[in-house]
Amino acid sequence: MNQNILPKDGIAGLRENWQKDILSGFFIFLIALPLSLGIAMASGMPPLAGIIAAVVGGTVVSMLAGSYVTINGPAAGLIVVILGAVETLGAGDAMAGYKFTLAATVVSGGFIILFGILRAGILGDFFPTAAVHGLLASIGIIIISKQLHVMIGVSPAAKTPIPLLLEIPQSLMGMNPKIALIGFISLAILIMLNLPAVKRIKFMKMIPAPMVVVLVGVMLGNLFDLKHEHKYLLLENHEYTIGPKFLVTLPKSIIEGITFPDFGKIGDYHFWLVVMTITLVQSLETIMMAKAVEQLDPYKRPVNLNKDLRAIGIGNLISGGLGGLPMIAEIVRSSANITNGAKTRWANFAHGAFMLLFVAFAPQLIQQIPLAALAAMLVFTGYRLASPKEFRLVYKIGSSQLVIFVFTIIMTLATDLLIGIFSGIALKLAIHFYYGASLSTLFKPNVSVRHDNENTYHIYIAKSATFTNYIAFKQFLERIPKGKHIILDFSGAEIIDHTVMEHLHYLSDTYIKAGGKFEMLGLDNLTPLSGHPLAVRVASANVKTATLNERQQRIAEIAQKLGYTFSPQKVLFDSKLKNLPFFFKRQFKYEDNMLHKNIDDAHIQLSDIHAREGDQIGLRFYNFTALLITDLPARIPQFSLEKENYTDRFLLNAGYKDINFDYHKQFSDMFLLHGTNEAQIRAFFDKTLMDLMVKYSHYHVESDGSSILIHCGMKFLDTSDLEALIQVGEVWRSYITQQRVVDV
Repeated sequence: MNQNILPKDGIAGLRENWQKDILSGFFIFLIALPLSLGIAMASGMPPLAGIIAAVVGGTVVSMLAGSYVTINGPAAGLIVVILGAVETLGAGDAMAGYKFTLAATVVSGGFIILFGILRAGILGDFFPTAAVHGLLASIGIIIISKQLHVMIGVSPAAKTPIPLLLEIPQSLMGMNPKIALIGFISLAILIMLNLPAVKRIKFMKMIPAPMVVVLVGVMLGNLFDLKHEHKYLLLENHEYTIGPKFLVTLPKSIIEGITFPDFGKIGDYHFWLVVMTITLVQSLETIMMAKAVEQLDPYKRPVNLNKDLRAIGIGNLISGGLGGLPMIAEIVRSSANITNGAKTRWANFAHGAFMLLFVAFAPQLIQQIPLAALAAMLVFTGYRLASPKEFRLVYKIGSSQLVIFVFTIIMTLATDLLIGIFSGIALKLAIHFYYGASLSTLFKPNVSVRHDNENTYHIYIAKSATFTNYIAFKQFLERIPKGKHIILDFSGAEIIDHTVMEHLHYLSDTYIKAGGKFEMLGLDNLTPLSGHPLAVRVASANVKTATLNERQQRIAEIAQKLGYTFSPQKVLFDSKLKNLPFFFKRQFKYEDNMLHKNIDDAHIQLSDIHAREGDQIGLRFYNFTALLITDLPARIPQFSLEKENYTDRFLLNAGYKDINFDYHKQFSDMFLLHGTNEAQIRAFFDKTLMDLMVKYSHYHVESDGSSILIHCGMKFLDTSDLEALIQVGEVWRSYITQQRVVDV
C-alpha cells in the first residue's frame, strides 16, 4: 500500500474504489443489522428506529461528514441516554416517550449543527481521559444490568442500574431455559470468535460475528417454535411460556413504521435536560470515535471534526424526524470497515443502502431473530466497555487516574451521565490542585515562545499543563506554521496531566507526518506518578529508584555481552515504525526494554512492543518482542514475509497475492511473500536470501522500503530467543548492506 497516494474523494473515489468499498459496505451491513436492531430495542424504541438511524447515517451523513472510512449509525453508548429519555418523558407511556424523545433528538440535532458551525469540535480535547473512560465503562455496566435479563428471558422488577444488577441472581434462578439457551449460546459464539487465537486466523477475520449469532439464533428460534405462543415443561414440574414476544417485531413496511416526533413537551424542564444529555454524549462520542478512526486509517487522513458534527446534527434532524435513533461515528464498525479494505466514504454509503434494501424487501427474515441473541451482543459490548482489562489499563497510567475512573462510574450509576462525567472532572481538578496545579493557569496556560531561527520555535511552558488549559495551548501551537522545528520545554512546569500527555503524543505524531520536527524537553525534571509513558508528571513527588525485574536483568546482561545499549524505560511511539505494514490498522501504545546499536551503515533496535487494534467488540491487544533495522544505506522493496499455512493457501483465491519462485520450491511452499512491486521483490530475493529464510523459517519479516521489522509471533521473547532474534537481525543487516542493496 502506497500511503503517499491518497484515495480520491467524491464521484472520482467511487470510480476508483467501488469494488472494495461496496464489498466492505456489504460486510459492515451484516454486522450493523443485528446491532442496530438490538440497540434500538435496548433503548426502548421500536427495532425499526435503529434501522432508520443506520440508513440515514450511511446514505446521508456519509456524504456530508469530514471523515472518510467512518461508519455512522446507532451505538451502544447512546442506549442509556435514549432509554432514560423514553422513560422520563413518557412517564410510563412507552409510545408517548418514544415520540417525545424523537423531538428531543431533532432539537439536539440543531444544537450539534450549531456546535459544528461554531467550531466546537475542539471541545473533544477538553474532557479528561480517565473521566471519559469511566463514563463509557459505566454505560457498559448499565447495558449489562438491563440486557442480561432480556438474554435469559426474564422481565425484571427493577428499573435503575444498581437495583437491576442486584436482581441478576434472582433472574438467573427464574430464567426461561430455552430463551436462556439461545442467549448463552449467542454469547459463547461472540466470546469464541473474538478470542486472540481465533482472531489470528486470517479467514476468521472475514466472518462477521454478529451475523453468525443471528443465524444460529434464528435456527434455535425455529427449533423452539418461537413464532407460536405455547408452554413447555422442564423436569415435569416447571412450566414456561415462549412465543412471538421473544422475537423482533417490525411493521409490514418501512412507510408504516415511520413515526413523527411530538414537540408537546418542549416547554418542560425534563425535555431540555434530555436534549442537553443527548447533545453532550453524542457530540463527545462522535469526536472521540472520529479521532480514533483517524488513527486507524492506513492513509492517516485528517478528520474535520466540525464538519463531522454538522453532518451528525443533520443526521439527527432526519433520523429523529422519521422515527429513528440519534447516531455517532461508531468505532467497531469503522474498524471492521478499514480491516475489510474500504478506501472512501462510499463504503459507509453502501452499508446504509444495503440496510435499506434488506429491510424493504426481506423484513420477514428480521422478524425471526430472537431478542435473546440481540441482548447477548449488547451484554458482550457492555462487558468490553467495562471489562477488568479496562480497570488494569487505567491503573497502569496511575492510581489517581483509577480513582477518577472508578468515581465517575459510581456517580454515573448512582445518578445519571451528566452528573457522572462532571463529577469525574471535578475530582480530577481537585487532584490537580493537590499536586500543585496553579489556579492562575487553570484555563490559560503560561506559555512563551522564542523564535530561534526561521525554522525553529522554542516554546516554554511554566506552572501547569492540564486538560483545562490544553485547548488554549493547542490553539497556540496551531498558529505555528507547519513543517517547522517545534521544541516544547517543560523545564518550568510543575504538573503535566495524563490528558495533556496523551494529546501531545498524538499531536507530535501528526506534526511529524506533516513534515515537521517535534521535541519535548524538561520532562526528566518532573516525576511520573507511574511507569506508564503517559503518566501524570509532577515536580514535587517523592522519587523511588526503579529496580530491574528478573527478565530485565537478563536483557541487560545480553546487552553488555553483545555491545548493545539497554534502556528499560517505557517510551512513546517511534515514528520509524509508523509506515510498516503491521501498524497500518493498529495503534501503537508504547515500547520498553529497548536494546539498540549502530552497526556499520545501519541501526538495530530490539524492544518489547505494545499495540492495540479496534475497540469494544473488536478490541485486541498485541504484546510482542520485535527487532527493527533502520538507517539503511539505500531503499529496498516494500514486502511482507511470513510462514505460509493452509488458511493462507485458501485465501489466495480471495485476492491475496503470493510471490513464488520456480527455482526455489522449498522457499515458495514455506512462505507467503507479498508486496507493492513484484518485480523489485523478485530482484531483491535471491537464492542466498531464500536459503537464509528457510533456515530461520519461524520469523516474520516486513519492510516499508527504508526499514525492516522482524518478530517471532505475538509474544515477549525470553533471553535465549532474544539472542537468536538479534542474530537474525544482523544476518539481514549484513545481507542488505554488504551483499545486495537494491536502490528502488
